[in-house]
Amino acid sequence: MSAAAVIANKSVPKGAESVRASFLRVSVGLAIYSASQWAIVAVLAKLGTPELVGQYALGVALTTPVLMLAQMNLRVVLATDVYEVHSFRQYRNLRFGLLALAMVVILGLAFQQAQGRDRILVIVLVGLIQAGEWISDIFLGRMQQQGRIGRTAPALMARGILGVIALAAGLRFSGSLVIALVWSLVCRNLVFFAYESTFALRGFPPDGPPAPASREWAAQWEILKKALPLGIVLMLNALVLNAPRYFVAASLGERALGIFSAIFSLATAGNLIMNSLGQSATTRLARLHMASDASGFLRLALKMAALGVAIALAGLVCAATIGPWALRLVYRQEYADHASLLVVAMAAAGIGFVATLLGYTITAARRFTQQMPLQLACLAATALASFVLVPRIGLTGAALSVGIGSLVQMLGEAWILRQVLAEMRSVSSRSSQAVMA
Repeated sequence: MSAAAVIANKSVPKGAESVRASFLRVSVGLAIYSASQWAIVAVLAKLGTPELVGQYALGVALTTPVLMLAQMNLRVVLATDVYEVHSFRQYRNLRFGLLALAMVVILGLAFQQAQGRDRILVIVLVGLIQAGEWISDIFLGRMQQQGRIGRTAPALMARGILGVIALAAGLRFSGSLVIALVWSLVCRNLVFFAYESTFALRGFPPDGPPAPASREWAAQWEILKKALPLGIVLMLNALVLNAPRYFVAASLGERALGIFSAIFSLATAGNLIMNSLGQSATTRLARLHMASDASGFLRLALKMAALGVAIALAGLVCAATIGPWALRLVYRQEYADHASLLVVAMAAAGIGFVATLLGYTITAARRFTQQMPLQLACLAATALASFVLVPRIGLTGAALSVGIGSLVQMLGEAWILRQVLAEMRSVSSRSSQAVMA
């Protein structure tokens, strides 16, 4: 076994799963969970109206950037902390505190942006549901850190299925989106308390007694400083994804936003595979990076990117051939009337698939700070394209704007990855020369 392989496997926890085993189990969990996230939109479209879908989509668009900044992708920071410099308790407590601050901001946004009690409540409830997801996420990060990410699959499946069933039941029996969201929130939290916060972490190494308060705060501050660039990147990424929605809502109204969001949610269904692969490979990529195994790192990154391209091409073919039928089947005829939008949205989403996977590779290398200017460039490109295209060509312009932002992101991530590989090769070369000397 090479020296690099020894280093790469040195910190693999006992009982850790292989990348292939993790990928298969998490793929199933994320497939069902992501399908349930899309099913929320489908349920709203089937049982409600495009305006109702638009209200929900606006709630997501307003709350997601705030919560992305607050969650700071601590799960990835925790998962790549392979030597456990900081305790899980410190990551968890930091996540709780930041999410509480985020909900205060969301409450302010709800009163500022929405008109009417129900619209305000929709925004707040969407924020609470997402905050609950991120509380769960940090516990799942502990499992990922220990190389047992497969344990996250049951929680993902149960939370997704119960959440959408509760939403559908609430909307069917009450006709109120507010009540439906309350039911969904309750069911999702039941999964967390019954499984993720207790049973799923059995057998993991304990944190040990807490340090004095001053040391705990100092440790959390260190984590915050390390994760803040990534939190800003996530917030900017959320703004990139939602910028066209802001312009659609302002220029075309809630109904158009509902149609755009429903169609785009179908186009981005392939993200479930991208995220399951990226999350399964993150810890392995991090270890390869620490070992300066540039060839292994590049080989895994290229395999991931190739899968992204294949899924994108398959989706584009399906959108062009059976798009109208699919939209009529899963939504209604009023959505099938915009079948041409699905083709453009699928092309834009396909570029995003590759960008997502490249993002996992550079994040595993802990290139957090470099992603900030890249996401700023993506946001500027998307916002400018939306400003120009949405008023002129409507929803097609919004889809094109997403594609333009994803293209800028993909090219920038490829450039950062090139830098990462060059530095890894340089470190490996110096280590080899030192051993020979």
